[in-house]
Amino acid sequence: MVVSATMDHIFRNHWSERNTMHAPNFKKYVRSGFLVLLLLFPSQVVAETTEEIYQKGVTAYKQRNFQLAATHFKRAATQGHADAQFQLGYFHGVVSKSRNIDKALHWWREAAEQRHLDAQFMLGLAYYTGLKGAPVDLEKALHWFSLATDEGSLKAQYQLATMYEQGTGVAQNHAEALRLYRDAAEKGSAMSASRIAFKYRDGFGVPKDEAEYKRWAKKSRELAAKWGVQ
Repeated sequence: MVVSATMDHIFRNHWSERNTMHAPNFKKYVRSGFLVLLLLFPSQVVAETTEEIYQKGVTAYKQRNFQLAATHFKRAATQGHADAQFQLGYFHGVVSKSRNIDKALHWWREAAEQRHLDAQFMLGLAYYTGLKGAPVDLEKALHWFSLATDEGSLKAQYQLATMYEQGTGVAQNHAEALRLYRDAAEKGSAMSASRIAFKYRDGFGVPKDEAEYKRWAKKSRELAAKWGVQ
């Protein structure tokens, strides 16, 4: 590689003068050599990518150095990295002792607008439940749960079905709720299958049906064993 060869050339030239230079001057020459590289080959001295910065945050997070993780996530987030934006929102809204829900909502929204499923879901959940002091806004909750559902989030689809079932933020519609639960269950949602089972057991929005209750309860257990609760 041209840069490697150039650096090696600079290194050898300066080191060959070790008999006539004082050792403390060596670092100065190396630094000046690196400056030459920057001037002559700027395209070869590659800065960290946003993905590399984000991965540094992931590593710090796994080491439970949350403050350092947040620093890396913010660097990547400000450059448009959606996963970093989501994680930074999670840090501000959930992890940090000095929680700041406004910052959490801001960064989740930045990620959600890039079609980040978890960010869309968390926005819906925050506005639906008033998570960590977020303002309850059922219209916004419905909006973000609907978007996440369209993108394939089973968690969001379950919550959306619940809103229709309970008539929360939208006109109560048991048929739509059942449709959403069924669709999510067929895609692997154990929670949705369980909710269908209880609807048939209790006759909530559907006629009571013991056979259907048992069928969906069994399906819920099978899905939970295979995919976990979702």
